[in-house]
Amino acid sequence: MGEYLAYIHCKNSMYRQENGKWAHAWAGLEEGVADYGEIMTALKDIGFKGYLSIEDLRSKVTPEDKVARGIAYLKQLRQSAERVMPI
Repeated sequence: MGEYLAYIHCKNSMYRQENGKWAHAWAGLEEGVADYGEIMTALKDIGFKGYLSIEDLRSKVTPEDKVARGIAYLKQLRQSAERVMPI
């Protein structure tokens, strides 16, 4: 998407077994299926300068904690020199 990419919603989810069946659950940015280390590496590679919006949909975490943890995690990834590449 290159120059057309200006705004990204950051959210995550996971799957876990409940009563012998797989169930969907919302997750924090650092613990779900989407690998934000890989995502941030890709965004750095294209020189992304747009906005990241945290959309944490977990119901058992306070809004303040969701935002604080999400911001801290994304800042840590942005400032890191580590390159996280897909397997």
